[in-house]
Amino acid sequence: MSGVSLVACGGDDSTVLATMESNRRADSAEPEGGTDPDGEYCTAVTALQGPDAADLDDPAASIEALAALGEVAPAELRPSFEVLSDVVEELSTLDPDDPEYITRALELIMDPSVQEAADHIDDVTAEMCGLDLSELDEPGTTDDTLSDDTLPEPGAAAGDIDLEHIDRIKDEHQGSSWVEKLSTTSIMNDTAVSLSADASDPITPAEAMEACQVVRSALVSINPDVTVSITNGETAVVQAPAGGACAPA
Repeated sequence: MSGVSLVACGGDDSTVLATMESNRRADSAEPEGGTDPDGEYCTAVTALQGPDAADLDDPAASIEALAALGEVAPAELRPSFEVLSDVVEELSTLDPDDPEYITRALELIMDPSVQEAADHIDDVTAEMCGLDLSELDEPGTTDDTLSDDTLPEPGAAAGDIDLEHIDRIKDEHQGSSWVEKLSTTSIMNDTAVSLSADASDPITPAEAMEACQVVRSALVSINPDVTVSITNGETAVVQAPAGGACAPA
């Protein structure tokens, strides 16, 4: 899901669940102008990206924001927004202390119906508004460009892991077969990273091991507690626990 983030919260820490199709974003045509950039829906989408936007780390605010967009969205998008609103609401009911929390959350956001709904919103929004949702800034930020200093040196303080980090890692390893196969990335709470291949072009155990080792090596300097999972669909092939090495699942 390239442009839409799903946000849930539990206990005293917020959890951001964002998914994207990295290759899909790279292959998409650059939006131009849009057919209705000044319309109510496009204005509402743009407002979500401004400094005064709602705090989408708050699950209630996230649900409210999705519902509000759905109300002003064109008729063809309303069913897609209903799908996202339902899954965000369900995510907010999960207990982050449950050992099955990450597994259950990924099952929800990786559901084909959720991916299809998010992709539909991305495509129609690009056509109507001239906006690429995957390229817009997070609320309160001013630049989504990944600089050479974004991946810190080993030993740096723990920080946020985002989708641009994964894009940069993949860009630096374009010659590797796993790069094209791992088309979907999920990040939870800046800690749990999952890269998935489609069942139609599954990743091999050797490719999965290489991908895990490369990704973990790059991200552990940002967050020492990062976990990495390489999957074929929902089936884990190789995993690296927090503080541990990559190993077959």
